[in-house]
Amino acid sequence: MVRGSSSEAIKQPRPKRLRHRRWAIAVVLVLLVYPVLGTLFLWTGLFERAMRSDQLSVRIDHPSWTLWPGHIHVRGATVLVNGETQFKLEAKNLLLHVNLFGLFKKHVKVTHLSGDDIHLFLRVKVNDSRGIEQRLAAYPPLPDLPGDPELVEKKAVPRDQPSSEYTVDLDGLEAHVSELWLMEYHYVGPATIRGSFLIGPLRMRVNASVQGFGPGELRFGEKQVIATSFNGRVAATIPETNPMEHADESFLELVTADAFLKGDVQTLAHVSAYMQGTHVEAGAGPFEARIVLSNGRVSAPTYATFSTKKVSLRRSGFAADTDWTFEARFDKANPKEATGLASDDEVLPRLSSKSASTSVSLGRRPGNLFKLQLHDHEHVVVLDSNQLGRMTDIDHARIRFPKIYTNDFHDVGALTETPPSFASQAGEGRASLALDIDHHHVMTGPFQATFRGVRFTIADVLFQGQGDASCRIHVDLDHKVSNVKGGVLNLSEVGLVAGDQHMEGWWAKIEAPQVTAHGFAPALVEGRIALRTKSAEPLLKILAAKGKITRLIPDLISLNDVRGGGTFRKNETVTDVVLEPLENVLFNVAGRYYEKGHDSRYAFVVGGSILSLGIADDGSGLSVMPFAREGWLNEKLLGLPKPVTQMRTSEP
Repeated sequence: MVRGSSSEAIKQPRPKRLRHRRWAIAVVLVLLVYPVLGTLFLWTGLFERAMRSDQLSVRIDHPSWTLWPGHIHVRGATVLVNGETQFKLEAKNLLLHVNLFGLFKKHVKVTHLSGDDIHLFLRVKVNDSRGIEQRLAAYPPLPDLPGDPELVEKKAVPRDQPSSEYTVDLDGLEAHVSELWLMEYHYVGPATIRGSFLIGPLRMRVNASVQGFGPGELRFGEKQVIATSFNGRVAATIPETNPMEHADESFLELVTADAFLKGDVQTLAHVSAYMQGTHVEAGAGPFEARIVLSNGRVSAPTYATFSTKKVSLRRSGFAADTDWTFEARFDKANPKEATGLASDDEVLPRLSSKSASTSVSLGRRPGNLFKLQLHDHEHVVVLDSNQLGRMTDIDHARIRFPKIYTNDFHDVGALTETPPSFASQAGEGRASLALDIDHHHVMTGPFQATFRGVRFTIADVLFQGQGDASCRIHVDLDHKVSNVKGGVLNLSEVGLVAGDQHMEGWWAKIEAPQVTAHGFAPALVEGRIALRTKSAEPLLKILAAKGKITRLIPDLISLNDVRGGGTFRKNETVTDVVLEPLENVLFNVAGRYYEKGHDSRYAFVVGGSILSLGIADDGSGLSVMPFAREGWLNEKLLGLPKPVTQMRTSEP
């Protein structure tokens, strides 16, 4: 009995060893037949059909084979993924190490990918195309995407709802690139990509570098060349995140990168896509940049330089041609005042540009432009933080236009939308403008101008003279309110010719303590003005030339040192000027001027208690009243549109 039990105990493990042997034989058989079955699986298209869905499509070129599970050699392949991020990958001579079991869970896990002649096209879906039409037109077209290939979502997709079920997780990437088309920017040329990335439902991660790329071409869209001889290197890391939660500038706050870029820019025309209504032309010149980011925070030795001999901007009513030199560096900041940080090492990005000569043309009517020359102007902007993203703002800025010049007064009428009622024949002007912008986005600075030899004709009356102007500009950029403070316009050596009437040596001074404009461009301009002139002689000479008043000229010319003060308001359709009589002034001007479209009406009294003259046009024609008084003026004012203005004039 004991022997039998011992014998049975010895024989008992045999079935277990047999099972192990059978499993080993099965595994060997599977591995032996796997190359045949796996290669057939690839060649017959079963793999492509198994992977096909509304979000993923894989196409394989032959010969393709696999000798070990998950290790696949492919002559060529195309991978298309449709989700929040849409992309197409084309490659040749691919070697993939992929987790086959993950495919059944819609998780493409690739532990190694190498290949040649890589073409990558990538874009991100948008919810609204308004304002970015030119950019979207430059995105890579992907008509063969699986499912719905549309770039613009037809209905808003909640940020917590994925549009794709597949996850593509790639590690061990080492590929030789021939083309990269990311959003609107399109690089064509050699490069080597190393690293990893993940794209999946509400997930995205990047840890990659592009090494030794170039020389190649950088394009905007398919064919519009931005730069040639484009080369450099890029390393970038983006932690795993939900891209739908960062579909704006906040995405920059996730990026850690180190990039060096260099190239010969051929044109800046692509900038038009970011400036609605503006067309940019030319702009060729050398470009170089080193960009160092840590979670969106710029640090030294970041810099960028670019210069061009000519770049042109065109938009309705405006054109400019200029040379341009741009530089981005760092300024040492006062950490407590500028950034609120305590570190003495805090630096702020400083963007500066300058131009030796700029030609500006302004005009509201085609074929007729008023031209300005700007020389030696410069502009500096210092950001309030080196953290790029949606919170980045301006700490301060400086704009200097020291030399503004024009000899084009003969085309000053081009600044009006309709043919003006006057024509300018000659004149030149010089001006300067200096503006500073603080961290509240308030822009302030002085403006000065002089003009000489001005000649213009209005209503068949020839005027000529010279003058100067000055003011202080105050603009609240956030609230779109502009103020001109302390405005002064001095006219001197003014002469006129009206028929057989002549005048020389007249002068006037117009002051505007404050003029306020609401909106950009202004929907309403209003302010107060004060007027002081040598005499009423210009008005009298014009009336005499028109046969309205002759016998009173010798007496009325004695109205010297005429003054007036009042208010004005101008919106898109109406100009309304009211001059109120001043106290303790011997001679002054009182009345109102109203204009709406081509309809203009007015009523004024010029003079004093002894001698005065009233002129008016209530729509029925010009009327002149010697020795006009308060009653006559108020009667004429009743013929002007509301509000009715009541005036008191100087009575005997």
